[in-house]
Amino acid sequence: MKGYDETRLDDIVKNARVSKTAIYTIFGGKRELFIAISEDLSEQLVHATISNNQLILKNIDELEQVLSKIGENYLKITLQQDKLANFRMCLSMASRAQEVAKQFYYSGHTKICDYLSDYLEAANQADLLDIHNSKQAACQFLSLVRGDTHLRALFDIDYSPSEVSIREAAESSVSLFMKGYLRESALSNS
Repeated sequence: MKGYDETRLDDIVKNARVSKTAIYTIFGGKRELFIAISEDLSEQLVHATISNNQLILKNIDELEQVLSKIGENYLKITLQQDKLANFRMCLSMASRAQEVAKQFYYSGHTKICDYLSDYLEAANQADLLDIHNSKQAACQFLSLVRGDTHLRALFDIDYSPSEVSIREAAESSVSLFMKGYLRESALSNS
């Protein structure tokens, strides 16, 4: 697979079986096409991560189950080959095409952090967690979940963690996260 700089618009037109005029009319050019593809992949990431995760805030056990599911979904989708390839490409372009890299960041990671931040704030309001900055806590949670698994997958294209190792990574991240933010009084209520 070619990188962004090595891919010519003629290559895209040939593989997509569309005209150059169509690309320019719909997207405006290669850079805008790449942004649209990145936004679509990011939307897939957001949807796969947060779908069917309602605000269950009855007790610590249910909160941990939902966070584990969010973490597992997030890790699974970020480890898909097309997501990893897009992530690698955005990283490689970041210094030359900052607007593209920023768009990738804001259309995916930030949306998930915002959703998770709202969820964590609700858990905070329910006296389950003791969080002073829910946005920062959400970003910390996602970083814990990605951890070494995502980093290794970025650098080792043959690495493919098992479902069990993905679930274990999510669960251990939730456990560590909960130890840092669990409200003392919530333990007696669970």
